[in-house]
Amino acid sequence: MQFKLVILDNAIHQLDSMEVKKLLNDLITVKQINFSKTSEHYISMDKHDMCGTHFLIYDVENFLSPNLVLAIRTTYRSRAKQYNLNLPFDIYYEYLDDFAKNEANKFIKQKGDLVDCNAWFVDPKYSKKNSGLDLSEIAYVGVCSYLLRQGYDHFVGCTNEKYKASRWLERVGEFPNNHMFFHPAVDCDHKLILMKSFSLSWLQKSFEKYEEIIEHCLEYRSEAAKVNLHQFLLDMFSNNAKRAA
Repeated sequence: MQFKLVILDNAIHQLDSMEVKKLLNDLITVKQINFSKTSEHYISMDKHDMCGTHFLIYDVENFLSPNLVLAIRTTYRSRAKQYNLNLPFDIYYEYLDDFAKNEANKFIKQKGDLVDCNAWFVDPKYSKKNSGLDLSEIAYVGVCSYLLRQGYDHFVGCTNEKYKASRWLERVGEFPNNHMFFHPAVDCDHKLILMKSFSLSWLQKSFEKYEEIIEHCLEYRSEAAKVNLHQFLLDMFSNNAKRAA
């Protein structure tokens, strides 16, 4: 199997691009198919699909027909406000108990412009056992490095504990591990994720494992990045090593 990481940011400003239209079509249809496996009544498409940042992994073994097998999305409080949108976090905040709400409020006050990380799916046929790669780890390398490049050091989210999904985030960084709530939209328990910071040691080790995929990542942005993700990480790790010397 061969895989390609693709990042799509702020699609609403790129709708004249045929490639972006194709990515959005894949995202909307494949995500719905996968989320329906959890709840047949859940509609996964929302307005943040147009203004968020999508991290997509494609199986490109058949280059004439690439297959979307993983997606996850980040969106930002500051950008959501531009479109008069609440974050997904604002919805499930109402389901939290008082203790979790208090912890979330402290987190929001500390972090400022909140980053929401959500809408994560992996095609079960592409589990690590079947694909030979930990695709979720690759996706979170993309998420964390992209956020760091943008000047963020955190995200909020929730994980479906029917699948014990929070275990995949334990290596990514630091978050309290005891805030559970029932998510009525998908009819199962979820865990609140308040990711306070990212583990740079994990990020570097994972980058070394998947450097080729990061190096050949495709980014679709309305404004070009000053430096590509691969070079950003090389520079960051080099600077960290110099400071540690």
